[in-house]
Amino acid sequence: VAFNYEFDQTKRVRISYNGSSNQPTANQLQDVRDSTNLLNIRVGNPHLKPEFNHSMNFNYNVFNRQNSRSMFATLRATTSQNRIINSSTIKSGVSEIMPVNSNGFYNLSGNLSFGLPIKPKVLTLNLATNSGYSYATSFQNGQKNISRSLSAGQTVTLNLNLKDKLDLSANGNVTMVK
Repeated sequence: VAFNYEFDQTKRVRISYNGSSNQPTANQLQDVRDSTNLLNIRVGNPHLKPEFNHSMNFNYNVFNRQNSRSMFATLRATTSQNRIINSSTIKSGVSEIMPVNSNGFYNLSGNLSFGLPIKPKVLTLNLATNSGYSYATSFQNGQKNISRSLSAGQTVTLNLNLKDKLDLSANGNVTMVK
């Protein structure tokens, strides 16, 4: 499902939602021990439910034709219900791995970028800032583990275009992950 709105020829917004399901595989559902790898034994889970994923996107962009400036903003959010993950139990150096359902996964991210002409149609500076946060769960020996990840980054790009003779681009970026 998507909603698009054009304020005028230079400004647009788009909001979209997507829902999708992920069915467990036959191997994940069968209550059979797979001992082909004696250090990692896999066991199916007949009580496994289908996973359902939700994704929401927001995009806003502006382009000024007179001065060739642009701005793009994007926000994304995803989450899952009954996410299918592996639960592992380690005994005497042997892992027994079983798929289970878990709630609580989500991911948020955003991006903001600007295009600034230094010399229109010849030299352009592009600045992009991005960030993200994710939250997920896992199970090890019956204990629920939570993992969180935070990231932020900045990219600077300089584009040089000399008509049809030369097209150069140089960029640098910095990313922090915690």
